[in-house]
Amino acid sequence: MIKAREWWVASLLSLFMPGLGQIYNGQARKGFILIFLPLLIFPLYPLCLEVGNIVYPLVIYFLVTIAFYIYVVRDALVTAKKIKNEYVLKKYNRVSIYVCIIIFVGIMNTGLTEYIKNNHIQAFKIPSRSMEPTLLSGDHLLVDRNTSKITYIRGDIVVFEFPEDPTKDYIKRIVGIGGDKLSIKDKVVYINGEPINEPYVVYKNDDPNSFGFKKGRNFGPITVPEGHFFVIGDNRDNSFDSRYFGPIEQSKIKGIVKTIYWSWDKKTKSIRWDRIGLKTE
Repeated sequence: MIKAREWWVASLLSLFMPGLGQIYNGQARKGFILIFLPLLIFPLYPLCLEVGNIVYPLVIYFLVTIAFYIYVVRDALVTAKKIKNEYVLKKYNRVSIYVCIIIFVGIMNTGLTEYIKNNHIQAFKIPSRSMEPTLLSGDHLLVDRNTSKITYIRGDIVVFEFPEDPTKDYIKRIVGIGGDKLSIKDKVVYINGEPINEPYVVYKNDDPNSFGFKKGRNFGPITVPEGHFFVIGDNRDNSFDSRYFGPIEQSKIKGIVKTIYWSWDKKTKSIRWDRIGLKTE
């Protein structure tokens, strides 16, 4: 059966899923190559945690993606116009086949994405002010999820399951590790009787009735259980943390915060360009 290939259909299919327009035009081999080509980038995602400045990989990724889509859509459009009314329908030129391809690729993409998120790298967003000034509300972070190879130390900023609601993720800094005797006296943290240097800490609330003022400036002493960590927000007067819900188990930690890849200021409705690419160690 002879049926013309519509250039606009080929273009829209390629825009929706790169390679689908080529399959529509009868170029099955080329189409499947273009469909699976973007999947090759998945193994490169963990490398984003190792680069000195995340800005460059982000810019390169954006430019390559735009160039790839332009090529795929243009190729499908030009091919469809060349074919005109001379195209003989193939067995796979059916809507049901297109739908099956979309479903299959969608499931595979979802599976790979979940694997990367759970084992290598995941994006998180800062919704609160508890980690100011290190992390601001509106910061978007990349977190190292390779927990099997991570050795947590004092000072690491970690993402963990909130003990009182495992569906929520919290971000705090490790201050005490298993075996430490920890106390806070007049805003200074003592580990095993010795004060520790915390240049990132701020105390912003002078209201004596606030929960941070009452309990956060003087605390303990307690001994952190083995296999647990005592975590506190850098914004000490405005952080709900281990001073209230206790030390967290290591198994509840999802990973270490590595870098800021995006930052949006809701108040000014503007991008914080100076924060993009900042390391958080």
